[in-house]
Amino acid sequence: MQISYIISDELPYEKLICNDAGPAYAASMQWPCLTVAGLNELEQNHVYVIDNRISAAECEVIHKLVVANPQVLFVAKIVDPYFEHHIHFYYQWLAKIVQLKNVRLFSVYEPKELGYFISKLSEKPVIYTSYVYDSSREIGLEDLAKRKNKLIISGAINYEVYPYRSAILKKTRRSVLRPFFHFLKHPGYPDVTDRPYSHQFVGDNFISNLANFKYMLLCASRCKIEFYKFHECAYAGCLPVGQSPTCFPEEIKSLFTELKPDSLFKSSIQLFYGWDKAEHLQKITTYRDFLQSTRSVQQINQSFLNQL
Repeated sequence: MQISYIISDELPYEKLICNDAGPAYAASMQWPCLTVAGLNELEQNHVYVIDNRISAAECEVIHKLVVANPQVLFVAKIVDPYFEHHIHFYYQWLAKIVQLKNVRLFSVYEPKELGYFISKLSEKPVIYTSYVYDSSREIGLEDLAKRKNKLIISGAINYEVYPYRSAILKKTRRSVLRPFFHFLKHPGYPDVTDRPYSHQFVGDNFISNLANFKYMLLCASRCKIEFYKFHECAYAGCLPVGQSPTCFPEEIKSLFTELKPDSLFKSSIQLFYGWDKAEHLQKITTYRDFLQSTRSVQQINQSFLNQL
């Protein structure tokens, strides 16, 4: 069965901060792209996966195609699962279209909150596969000792969505150990706001920047999901610190160093003054091996097909 990935004709995908949507996501899955305007002849032996970044007008175009071609299978992709998104046109559209018999819902995260609610509107179970892990993006581990003995904290600060990261950052600002923490604010969404990035550490540049540090704080949000950042941490060779997603097995969760907001000083001392090169190599190698062995493009695609 062949898979094609439907992308927008309108949206500036080149402004995305990572490969979680658009042509870059399709490339990671090794799926050919079709634009909405290019959907002229649909084939019954194809599965058409709909990108989560199409416009409202394009949703309506695709909706008409779905209704007009009941013998063709469409798969609608969902990413952020938070209930706050329920008013967004794409999620409202998903709630309608997944009720059609030739539409499946596809999530890159475990179905939770709004994603779980929408999935229950369909007669068929949601397709769930994580992002592909591309080992060719891994940075070498030869100079671990030369890295900054600091923990990099990056991403949006929002107590409702990212309570753990927000709490840690707040505590670091009042700590005598503040020099051991480096905060990189979220670069913004120029594809949505039409404003430039707040900094240029996006994509491969973000991974290269991470590789200057020994540690990276990971926050799975209130939904405890496997963000793209969990892969970027491994690519950069940083030790994972903080929260692990619920989808990770216990042996991989144990690789994450716990940093508690309520006892930040004690846990930070243990972290920054207890670094060991051999232990770092062992942990990051185990983490990378897990992602390579469970999230290769071949395995993710097979998992997707098995769930159709």
